[in-house]
Amino acid sequence: MGGFTAMSKTMERIRVIGEEAAREFGFELVLVQLVKERGQWILRFVLDKPGGIGIADCERFSRRVEPLVEAVDPVPHSYILEVSSAGLDRPLLRPEDYRRFAGRTIDLRLYEPVEGRRRFSAKLLGLMEEAEGPAAALETADGYRLTVPLGKIAMARLVPEL
Repeated sequence: MGGFTAMSKTMERIRVIGEEAAREFGFELVLVQLVKERGQWILRFVLDKPGGIGIADCERFSRRVEPLVEAVDPVPHSYILEVSSAGLDRPLLRPEDYRRFAGRTIDLRLYEPVEGRRRFSAKLLGLMEEAEGPAAALETADGYRLTVPLGKIAMARLVPEL
């Protein structure tokens, strides 16, 4: 159990470093994660900004954040630093994302079925405060309106506007 707490504190330190570096460039830190993929640890930062994140933005952020992360030496093993754009189909991870992207169509996957479905696309109407916490107000293409607590959403992503 102690290892999990230490890792949580480590990831919190990395998140703070990433947020400060992102703010310097006018970026939003969407996600930071430490994951093991194909036997290699990856420290991943996902960024966004109005108009999108380009390769040059990723390079600038990487050059800024790498020495800051190394200075606190938070990861006890070797890892690859990866910086990428949230993309047009960026994930919705925090309550403020559901406020910010009201009016957009999102793809959702739920932990439990609602009306017999776990996956669907819907227009995001906004964020509601319900008794059990924040919830996404949604409307499906056929006009069905529902409110889903954020804790019941396994994954939500913007549908790209072309």
